Amino acid sequence: MFFMYSITNRIAVVTGLGREMTLELVKNGANVMVNVKKRIENENQTPEDTKKYFSGIMVQADVSTREGCKKLQKETLDNLGKCDILVNNAGISIAKPFLESDDMLIEKIININLISTIYCSQEFGREMRDGTIVNILSIAGIKSMNFISIYGITKAAIISLKKYLAIELSKNNVRVNAVAPSVVKTLMGESLLNILNLKDKEYIWKYTLTNVIS
Repeated sequence: MFFMYSITNRIAVVTGLGREMTLELVKNGANVMVNVKKRIENENQTPEDTKKYFSGIMVQADVSTREGCKKLQKETLDNLGKCDILVNNAGISIAKPFLESDDMLIEKIININLISTIYCSQEFGREMRDGTIVNILSIAGIKSMNFISIYGITKAAIISLKKYLAIELSKNNVRVNAVAPSVVKTLMGESLLNILNLKDKEYIWKYTLTNVIS
């Protein structure tokens, strides 16, 4: 990962674990507050190499709720003093045809993907000065595809949110950016490839595009 400026001793918060991002932030000198939703002692997605490099703090909080975002923000201030970099990474995708998507599925995806980004950006944005908010998007928010319409519209909404926040938070010298990766080698990414019946290279050729979100 290439950083445009030094992040040594910067305080970063990553929601939804974000193992690879956490490793890169720590390796480049940041102190990291990592958020997980499940019980920390049962977090099986944090392998030994993360523990080897990770020097920050892990906090259990459900950031799809206002209370969870408040808890994460308070723990960050209490333990690390401030937040310089917020990475809104928490997300979920459940593949299902639009007409078959029930209320529970719709609410779950919207709350975890979109509402968590809104709440965390509010809670941290109130105190943040000279910082950066990075929203993790998806190609699905730019280019439509089968079975993940609810997921896709949450990511599209975050693109718009990014633009509004960039204007409003600029007065505190807070930059707001967005990253829209293609399929990522996670359980969620692999399940999408299986549902679409595509190999990763086929997916890249069909859906990945270069797009600058201004």
